[in-house]
Parts: sequence; C-alpha cells; structure tokens
Amino acid sequence: DFNMDIGVARDHGNGWRSGLVIKNIIGQDYDAINTDPVTGVEEVKGSVSLKPQARAGVSHTNEWTTVALDVDLTKNDPLGDIGNASQYVAIGVELDVFDITQLRLGYRADTVNSDRNVVSAGIGFSPLGVHFDLAVAGNENEVGAAFQFGFRF
Repeated sequence: DFNMDIGVARDHGNGWRSGLVIKNIIGQDYDAINTDPVTGVEEVKGSVSLKPQARAGVSHTNEWTTVALDVDLTKNDPLGDIGNASQYVAIGVELDVFDITQLRLGYRADTVNSDRNVVSAGIGFSPLGVHFDLAVAGNENEVGAAFQFGFRF
C-alpha cells in the first residue's frame, strides 16, 4: 500500500512560526489475521484503520527560549482493539543556555481521556558538535525515558 503525510510551516517573523500537518492522507483498513502455527488456519481477529489525522502548532523562539503549542485537530482512534482514543493538546518550553545546554519542560493533555495526561522534562548538552539528550515523561500509570547521542557536522 501507499500513503502520504503532508505538512506546511510558515515563519511569521519576530520568532513566531506556525504549522499544519495531515498524516495518513489516504485512509485505509486492514484485517488483523491470526494464523494457527499447527494447522495453518487463518482467522480474522479484527481490523486496523488508518484515518487521516491533522495537527496544528505554533511556536515562539528568541535568543534564550522556545515555547511551542501543538493541538490535534482530529480525534486519534486506537490501533485495532488496543488502547483508547486520544486527542492531545501539548505545550513545551525550552531554555537554551549559550547553545550548549538545553533544559526542557512539557505537558501533554488528552482531551478525551485525562488518565493519559503526561508531564515531561529533559536536558540536552551540546559541546563542540557532540550532542547528548536525556528526557523523561510520565503520569501515574506510565513512565518513559529516552536518551539520544549524536554528532553535528
């Protein structure tokens, strides 16, 4: 199958930017098939639907900070029978100290299911083209962490 995402961003000047993205432009449905390893019999166990999803965002950047707000314009249905629908509003702030250290805080609220609201924090360190980044996110039911290492040249 084939699908596409399309997005557009605009720099409004004075540090303001806005953007819009549409994912899964071509909606598609797929059957979830379970094959018995002994008999080889296939059984349809549900379906998965990919529907178009839209998100808009706005940000403001200056020499020391970036503040961004993203909003899901469409409800995101769960994949198959796993999980719950969601529709997020997210805000994040980054403090950049001399282009070497970045401190981040964020909050993502699910307007459909408040049990999925998430707080996040991160720190980045970027000396001499080497970049280390550590982030954590979570709520009462979920915890996640990420580490990224890279080079800029």
